[in-house]
Amino acid sequence: MKKNFFLLFIMLVSSLAGFAQTKKTFDHDAYQAEKEKIIQGIANLSPEEAKAFFPLYHEMSHKLYEMNRSLRREMRRLSQAGHVSDAEYQKYIEEQFKVKQQQLNIEKEYYSKFKQILSPEKLFKVSVAESRMVKEMLRKQEKK
Repeated sequence: MKKNFFLLFIMLVSSLAGFAQTKKTFDHDAYQAEKEKIIQGIANLSPEEAKAFFPLYHEMSHKLYEMNRSLRREMRRLSQAGHVSDAEYQKYIEEQFKVKQQQLNIEKEYYSKFKQILSPEKLFKVSVAESRMVKEMLRKQEKK
């Protein structure tokens, strides 16, 4: 369950990053508010739980987003470069593994904090809500 929660979260963060880059008028605050509303509804968070959970959740999300940012920049650079050596590709792939491990460590750290606030059932429902958000974002992107 822990692994699924965090894999879904990574997908959400990655999707958010891609969406934010392709749409210049992306309203991050509106997105965060909608995301909180959906998570709070699906996970059935009390106002007290939401007040304790979301600051940590946003803190973790920001850290993961920033870690992905450098990888996205390097991927874009490699994609646009005329000639890239195998050594450069290998370096990028190794950096991906390093970042993914760091992200997993962060997710484990925050999971230990989250489980002090929310029950395992509610944490599972948070991951369900995140999955729905990703699907909804993709559906909206396809309509555009």
